[in-house]
Amino acid sequence: MTLPVSDPLPLPDGSNLAYLEQRGFDADICKYFELRWCQFGWWKFKDPDGNTQTQNFGDRVIIPVFDLDGTLKTFQGRDLTGEFGEEVSVPDGAARNRPLPSGTVITPWRPTMCAWARALSTWLQSSLPSMRIRNCAMSCRIGSFGKHLSYGAPDGDDQLGRFLKLKARGVTTVTIMWDGEINALLAALDAAKVLSGIGMKVRIALLPFEKDPNEVTGDVTRKAFYAAQLWTPALDIRWRLRNPYAEDAKKKAAAAKE
Repeated sequence: MTLPVSDPLPLPDGSNLAYLEQRGFDADICKYFELRWCQFGWWKFKDPDGNTQTQNFGDRVIIPVFDLDGTLKTFQGRDLTGEFGEEVSVPDGAARNRPLPSGTVITPWRPTMCAWARALSTWLQSSLPSMRIRNCAMSCRIGSFGKHLSYGAPDGDDQLGRFLKLKARGVTTVTIMWDGEINALLAALDAAKVLSGIGMKVRIALLPFEKDPNEVTGDVTRKAFYAAQLWTPALDIRWRLRNPYAEDAKKKAAAAKE
């Protein structure tokens, strides 16, 4: 894979984008995640008919997505102008929902799985100050590229296949930290059931209503991590029958009618 023409962050003179600095992404974090600035850049791909097409990624922060082995699999582009329809774009024609983007290159023993790259990087930032988290067996953050887990590929080239590889390396437990929404929790329960089926322990962290890790402070994500509940069939049934976010959703709907 070749990224759109872009410059690595921080820039050679050590400067960083004000947009990123204002959101807590300093030069070290940008370098850690190999973020890039694309002022004028295009992604070339083949459409189903084999014709070459282009996709504009100008005025975006490029977020490379590396697989568990450190290979570049795809990327995301974060719009900085607010003028485009999509805040975050992914390249057309590229493999999606297959890799498990990793926040580190070390072997993760108890990874935390977030939905998107921004949430993943924010969770990394919030956990670094906590030595308890940094030094425990859970030392990696991975992304699911959306609020679901891909599986069923005949060749095993999907996210479940990668979890099987992690399990072979000694991974025993994963914590799912997706958005605080009714459907996101239902999707997390589905994913937990699948991962439990391959012998993994799965914990589900509940964030505040309609929030993801990059929309809350670090202490909130840490508390959610520590309070995560272990998935069991009984918990699955209980949360499907009485979703923890249902009451907040009702209040929001009632307020909208007033």
